Amino acid sequence: MEMRKLMPLAGVLVILIIIGFVKNQKPTKRRLTEEAGLKKLSPANFLVTDISKVTITMAGKDKPALSLYRQNDKDWAIDSLYHAPADTIKVEGFIEKLKQLEGEFRANKKTIIKDFALDEKQAMRLVCYKKSETDPYLTLLVGKNAGSKATFVRLPKEDTVYSVAVNFRSELGIFGDDTQKAPEGKHFLKKRFLTVDGNKVSALTLQLPGKELAFERREKPRPSIDESKMTTAEVEAAKNKPAEYEWHMVRGPSTFTFKEAALKDVIKAFDSLDAEDAMDPTTPSMWGLYDPQYKAEITLSDSKVVKVVRGGKKGSNTYVNELQQNHIYKVSSWNFDKAFPKGNKLFDLPKVTIKHDDLKQISVVNGESRFTIERKDVAGSKKWVLVEPLVVEADESKLSDIGWGVSGLSFDDYADDNNPSALGLAPAVGHIEYTLNNGETKKVTVGGLTADGGGRYVRLPDQAGVLVVTKYNIDRAFKTLEDIKKKEG
Repeated sequence: MEMRKLMPLAGVLVILIIIGFVKNQKPTKRRLTEEAGLKKLSPANFLVTDISKVTITMAGKDKPALSLYRQNDKDWAIDSLYHAPADTIKVEGFIEKLKQLEGEFRANKKTIIKDFALDEKQAMRLVCYKKSETDPYLTLLVGKNAGSKATFVRLPKEDTVYSVAVNFRSELGIFGDDTQKAPEGKHFLKKRFLTVDGNKVSALTLQLPGKELAFERREKPRPSIDESKMTTAEVEAAKNKPAEYEWHMVRGPSTFTFKEAALKDVIKAFDSLDAEDAMDPTTPSMWGLYDPQYKAEITLSDSKVVKVVRGGKKGSNTYVNELQQNHIYKVSSWNFDKAFPKGNKLFDLPKVTIKHDDLKQISVVNGESRFTIERKDVAGSKKWVLVEPLVVEADESKLSDIGWGVSGLSFDDYADDNNPSALGLAPAVGHIEYTLNNGETKKVTVGGLTADGGGRYVRLPDQAGVLVVTKYNIDRAFKTLEDIKKKEG
């Protein structure tokens, strides 16, 4: 009887145990792709290290707009950009996104493929190749953006359109809504093409327009010590003190003092001379590099290696070439000018202190043109007037400009004084002679234009050496008689 009462209780207990067991079981995890209905678009065994080449070809084109290829296990190059070195991290980061590529279904009708910019006349064709294989490993047709972080794609010979969580255009350096805009190789360019450890530079030679400079880094003499007045530990510390170094100019202007801190900044600038684009290395004259006016030889103390960097200017653009690499790069003019500086960055150049109110008379000889102006009282105020020749009616504003030009003379560079005829100073192009109210007269000798056309060579009175005035600055004062004529109408 008692057993009969216990049987229902036992059954209930078994059921409770089964319920508890089921409740405590962890749910089987489903892949995110299964949950979201995503389809894997890349091959199952895709490995970044297996990929040897990636190309992007625009619709209707036979030749890829962008072609990246693996040179070895760690280096990539840009076939479509004169074989310039590529940024490995950026290239392999892009390939990693291809490896992880999963698509979310959007449409499966051939008639509406063009709405996603995915027909053969619209889509970019992305192809990956494996090492030692000529057939494509992965081919993907890329259409328009599916949002700020997504793109519509499809596989060849399929009509299914997918949205993938990759903005291919931004990944390829294409910005804007133009689906026919091709990617440029410079997006994947290895920016840092030159490395220079300033602590290991032992010598620097600079060739700049109109001048050459050479510097050496030398160990400072160690101070003498009196061991008799020192403890053993102090003597040992003094002997083991690290050597200190300082820079010396071995070729350059003897009349100006160079600034060591500025020289260190020049060396540092070569280590940050990043590339913006790569140019055709077979046409150096197009980049001002056939017979370059700028050249740097950087000697490294630890290996005695000499890195040679050549520089060229074409208009406002600047280009460099490290001789050992045989690539030509476009760089920012800002960085270029820090690596190849004007004289006022490295030296304390003279300064002219002429007060405009102290000027009484100015005579300008510019080629065959000669004239003299004088500052006189006219109707109760001081004005510049033409006093010779009197046959010309002068523009008052142009005369005033001459006065302010003379008082505002400043110098941003200098030139070596070893070939004055090449600088237009023997014979001179002309001169500006000014007289002060106290009767003192001085003459500025004016030479030719600098090679880049941005300045003019001059000699100052009582100052050795040749200086450079910016063209704008000198043109205010160095005018011709024709320049100051009052124009009719």
